[in-house]
Amino acid sequence: MSYDKQSGKVTPISGKDRNDFTVTEIYTGEQGNIWFSTMEKGMGVYNLTYKTMQFYPYKKINPDNSATYPIKTFCYKSPGQFFVAVMDSLPAIFNTLSRTYLFFTDSVIQATPNKTTDIKVDRQGNLLILKGGSFYIADVAGNELLKTSFKKDSTLLFPFIRGVELPDGIALATLDYHQEKLKKIILKYNQNSILIYFDVNFFSDEKNIQFAWKIDGYSQGWVVMPSINLDSSRAAFLQDLAPGKYKFQVKVKIGKGDWRNQIAELEIVIKPAYWQTWWFWLSIIGVVGLIIILIVKMRVRAVRKQERVKAAHEKQLLELEAKALRAQMNPHFIFNCLNSIKSLIQEKQTEKGVTYLTTFSKLIRTLFNNADKKEITLYDEIETCKLYLQLESMRFDTKFSYQVNVDENIDLKSVQVPALIIQPFIENAIWHGIMPKNNGGTVLVNVSKNNGHIEIAIEDDGIGREASQQNKSINTAHQSKGVNLTQARLELDNLLQQRQATLVTIG
Repeated sequence: MSYDKQSGKVTPISGKDRNDFTVTEIYTGEQGNIWFSTMEKGMGVYNLTYKTMQFYPYKKINPDNSATYPIKTFCYKSPGQFFVAVMDSLPAIFNTLSRTYLFFTDSVIQATPNKTTDIKVDRQGNLLILKGGSFYIADVAGNELLKTSFKKDSTLLFPFIRGVELPDGIALATLDYHQEKLKKIILKYNQNSILIYFDVNFFSDEKNIQFAWKIDGYSQGWVVMPSINLDSSRAAFLQDLAPGKYKFQVKVKIGKGDWRNQIAELEIVIKPAYWQTWWFWLSIIGVVGLIIILIVKMRVRAVRKQERVKAAHEKQLLELEAKALRAQMNPHFIFNCLNSIKSLIQEKQTEKGVTYLTTFSKLIRTLFNNADKKEITLYDEIETCKLYLQLESMRFDTKFSYQVNVDENIDLKSVQVPALIIQPFIENAIWHGIMPKNNGGTVLVNVSKNNGHIEIAIEDDGIGREASQQNKSINTAHQSKGVNLTQARLELDNLLQQRQATLVTIG
């Protein structure tokens, strides 16, 4: 049959002979000719130029009554030659130039029943024959007659990984079901002892195949396997691999040749156990650090608690001391006032005594109102001092005068001071400065601002401090403790209220 590309018609290549033969194989590799085999007439050729057809039956080695020349198939051997599978005879070589057949004379093939059903050349150049139900492989490289022009396919000699399994026989990867794992396999930490099976696509003279494998960081260079045809020679046993990444490599050599450059590789990843991972140890360090921080915080908290308790006790103690000082101050002042009233009564100055007593009662009421207060406003303190000055002025009549001057820019009610903190200094000015002076004097109380601070100054024009000190050493009738108590109170108040109150004596 022929096919016309333009018309698309299919026509018999020979009208009268088209039913006389059965074509079994076709070869179109020769320019101008189409070679084919038949079951009746042997090899045939169709000339594309002259549209002619020729047949070339072979000479039968064992003539019989059959008039046919059956050829099951044929294949290319070399330019001008085919390997031919003659069904009723031996396989042969057909020469397209001389149009002749050369039958095989191999004794093994001759001993097989004459029924050659197939003949092929593989990519290694080996001749494969099916004859009488038997399969034959012939290495054409060692036989000048059978040599082909085929270039051997070197990829067939590549080694390859065909399986990975545990020592107990459990398969982890196989060529049939896990091909992707034979490039890279990821294993658990307890799967670190494995068998790796490898092979090569070469089946001729297997006893001369030899393998070598290596793993950098595990094996000492290449490990050469024995050259025997056993499964044990095609497997590497890797034992106790540490967690990490490995590259398994295997190479092969055939017979006495050199080691081939082709190398099969398998990447092996052994995952570490959770206690071998960096994040586990990082978390352990974090937990230990957290525990240490908690312990330190608890310790600091306990120390601070102790300090707070201690500070509270100290503060309570200071407050008790301040209360004791105030308790000492109040009786001292009251005693002086009662003495003044007593003196007026004894001197029969009844009206003065009543006025004095009224003023004194106001002062006592003020003191009682402030008794439970740690601090009072500066306004209340100045008012108390005015009552005291009025009482003492009434008692000593015209012996001294007094003035209280307050800066109008100062809001006395917004300033807090310890109760009865100014009075002792006024008392001291009257008793030790003015009283010893024969012609009397003046006491001044000035409240002003000085560099952002409130300054309270008590001044008198009495006998002076030096003369006063001499009088104190002689006259023990009035020994004022108020100034010393006030000094102690100021120091305690500074500790409790974080202030910087100071006492300054001038002149």
